[in-house]
Amino acid sequence: MVTVAPQVERVQRKVVRVLTGTQILGSASVTIGLAISTLIAASLSGSDAVGGLAQTAAVAGAALLALPGARLAQRRGRRPALILGYGTGALGALIAAVAVGLGLWQMLLVGLLLFGGASSANYAARYAATDLAEPQRRARELSRVVWAAMIGAIIGPNLADPAGRVAAWLGMPVGVGPFLLAALVLGVAVLVIQLGLRPDPLVVVKSTRPVESPHCSGGGSPGGLRIWGSLGPMARLALVGVMLCHTAMVGLMSMTPVHMNHAGSSLRVVGVVISLHVAAMYAASPAVRVDGGPAGPRAGARDRRVTGGGGVRGRG
Repeated sequence: MVTVAPQVERVQRKVVRVLTGTQILGSASVTIGLAISTLIAASLSGSDAVGGLAQTAAVAGAALLALPGARLAQRRGRRPALILGYGTGALGALIAAVAVGLGLWQMLLVGLLLFGGASSANYAARYAATDLAEPQRRARELSRVVWAAMIGAIIGPNLADPAGRVAAWLGMPVGVGPFLLAALVLGVAVLVIQLGLRPDPLVVVKSTRPVESPHCSGGGSPGGLRIWGSLGPMARLALVGVMLCHTAMVGLMSMTPVHMNHAGSSLRVVGVVISLHVAAMYAASPAVRVDGGPAGPRAGARDRRVTGGGGVRGRG
């Protein structure tokens, strides 16, 4: 079994605390956008189809930033990679707010594309919680950080309506308020990462543990086809299952606010529904975690090879 020095354990506890806090902030900001973006895009364009494109843009933005974020983490550590994701998301939220003020749905989609960076950082932060964890505790540490997202998911969508009311009181379009609030929350997340994630867990792990996987030791992240080729049959089945389930979930939830609006539901009710949906995604994470036993170190090495930037073994 792999053990770590007491000072590394102290760093790990601090890392998990910081990541738990930023997971709440990041999840709150993302769900604020989830509650309002589809409705605003449909309203500005006059088309429900464009409303669906709003969530497509946000999800695509998260995917596009995933590999650059992983490579940056390998070269320089978790802190700059997470700052890149949350900072890009904050910039996207500001662009979306300006787009709403100008009534430009095309600009809104661009802002939402960048806003997806916040989701990318949220996902990466979960794996950052495992960098310094002992193999038999990696699932536990990851589940703790994922569970914290539930808190943000409950809070975030329910802030969209009050933020819109504040914007209207200030003489701005109602839709500007939620995006400005999301940008502010993501800005706080950037500050927490910059000031709190010290020392950087991925930098620490490079100096305390040997390189375990050749895939993460040389020239950056492996390509998508190389990753697919390295997976076993069960891993491929799991990946395809995740893709299909996520497609169904995003397709359904992206249009739920629009259909609820057609039925006369207020933004407050939409926020409650989004809160329940996202909270249910994460509430059971501590219950379904699987901690590694004797096979833990080998499983951890495989995980790091597959996730690239999610692993603990990058070299610049």
